[in-house]
Amino acid sequence: MNNQNLKPYPAYKPSGIPWLGDIPAHWEVKPLFAVLSERQVSNKAGNESNVLSLSYGKIVKRDVESNFGLLPESFNTYQIVDPGNIILRLTDLQNDKRSLRTGLVQERGIITSAYVCLAVKKDDCPEYFEKLLHSYDITKVFYTFGAGIRQTMKFEDLKRMPVLLPPLPEQQAIAAYLDGETTRLDALAARYRRLLALLDEKRRTLITHAVTRGLNPTVPLKPSGIPWLGDIPAHWIFDRAKFIFRKMSRPTREEDDVVTAFRDGTVTLRSNRRTEGFTFSIKEIGYQGVRKGDLVIHQMDGFAGAIGVSDSDGKCTPIYSICTPIIPAITHYYGYLLRHMAKSDFILSLAKGIRERSSDFRFDVFRELVLPIPPLPEQQAIAAYLDQETTRLDGLKTKIETLLARLAEYRAALISAAVTGKMDVRDAAFETIQ
Repeated sequence: MNNQNLKPYPAYKPSGIPWLGDIPAHWEVKPLFAVLSERQVSNKAGNESNVLSLSYGKIVKRDVESNFGLLPESFNTYQIVDPGNIILRLTDLQNDKRSLRTGLVQERGIITSAYVCLAVKKDDCPEYFEKLLHSYDITKVFYTFGAGIRQTMKFEDLKRMPVLLPPLPEQQAIAAYLDGETTRLDALAARYRRLLALLDEKRRTLITHAVTRGLNPTVPLKPSGIPWLGDIPAHWIFDRAKFIFRKMSRPTREEDDVVTAFRDGTVTLRSNRRTEGFTFSIKEIGYQGVRKGDLVIHQMDGFAGAIGVSDSDGKCTPIYSICTPIIPAITHYYGYLLRHMAKSDFILSLAKGIRERSSDFRFDVFRELVLPIPPLPEQQAIAAYLDQETTRLDGLKTKIETLLARLAEYRAALISAAVTGKMDVRDAAFETIQ
């Protein structure tokens, strides 16, 4: 059934709740504790070992063998959950407004006791109430209930939160309809994400081939003797970075704004991208001047791609290496080359510390690396070609990301409209079941 054919219920009444507005006339409003109870079953005996976690709104098995993420010394502190239980992650409400905080348990297992576990009373439909609470989550209703510095909630904080109670057949119809529609929308979103992954791979391959082989597919090659570089065009030479670049240490100017290197390779004024989420220094100790065209390397984040050519004059912290060529060189070519080195994990392989996914890529490390030196016209041609092609691919990526965002908005609106009775999905649910 086309969602555009869905209509409102025949009659409505005021709910008395600002974020709910009018509701179907035959629905009830109840406090949460009248419909859902807190369930606390400890795994203190250690009898259950199926470890679950809440991930992107789904309760999934956790891979404890890979040791990814923080693990407790013992899972005896976890709680036992059963199919039909509803899990709420109600911690850090103030600092994290993006994560999906609800999930429906599909199999018996254990999950951290930091989460609130709810069970439906009587014969009500847990799938409906999980979707209702999911709607509350994505419309940020929970954030008005949290208390304390970190805004962490417990069952006591939300037990009087009003919930909608349709008749049981309608709960089941709404849940069935939304299961079908969200499955369809999620499959479409997965295809979009696969396209994004393919675009990213094509972009990486394009850059890798251009910066290491050039643009002429018929050019003779020779071994470079450098493992990460492989064969290069026979007429290219190479040398250590210290003979190609020098590290600058310019003073700052009063009019300079802060320049940041982002992981996508953009080096620009911080204000050109975003202003929230950054830490600002009260005293700008050690700040240095940056000029448009400088090769900028983030020493701690360079391994993840925070390397590029600045498009602006400004200033940055001492965590950056600001480099300019000693010999005639196109900095944009070397920006692409270094990002290839980062994305292929070569820079990460230089790390000497024990921190995972981190590399202190200082200039004294960079300066000893052997880099290719194509003829200057080729450097220019490679940089221009990559500018053009990556801009085209990034444009396609932006369009797909926009479609994904719209899909997510539509999904959220569809769930909210169904669980709050703004549209009657009973006939559509019947057609879905048939």
